[in-house]
Amino acid sequence: MNKPLTREALERAMNNDELLLYYQPKVCLSRGIIIGAEALVRWSDGSQGVVSPDEFLPLAERSGLLHDLTLKLLDQVVDASRVLRAGLREDSGKSVETQELALSINVAPNDLASRTISNRISELLSGNIICPDDLQVEITESAVMGNVDRVYDDLCRLKEMGIKILMDDFGTGYSSIDRLSQLPFDALKLDQGVVRRMGTS
Repeated sequence: MNKPLTREALERAMNNDELLLYYQPKVCLSRGIIIGAEALVRWSDGSQGVVSPDEFLPLAERSGLLHDLTLKLLDQVVDASRVLRAGLREDSGKSVETQELALSINVAPNDLASRTISNRISELLSGNIICPDDLQVEITESAVMGNVDRVYDDLCRLKEMGIKILMDDFGTGYSSIDRLSQLPFDALKLDQGVVRRMGTS
């Protein structure tokens, strides 16, 4: 992006729906079917092209917009999940197992520490807008291990709601097996550096 990133520009982008979610499928290799997808946010600026989240998410956190952004994206994920499930009900011939089909959203430590995410998910579950199988929450290994005391209670709260929690970028050297066993994660997603070396190491 050529022009400087500012709080005002990001706020406008949020209000103008320039922050879009792209869905990266999760495929079960043993069965060859799609079992879910991860929501990845991008800033699609009409004049400047696509802005990487590595550029605008730190700005969102510094400028106090992160919670609002997270809630906006969560609502987009929920809307997508409802549309997807409705479509699958109409076309049961798709090679997708609906009981496993969950969309996952990435969260930051501040979202968990402030209960921004868990409060909203609790509202959605209480209102029967989604069920626990529709949604998963992802947080990176470095974010968790650097903020265990701040995020632990909320991770446990999400777990009690039936929401699956995934540790992203696992293998970057932050977790001991002992510490990992004390945290309420349902799955580990290996860091891409580990995956790249699998074929040769």
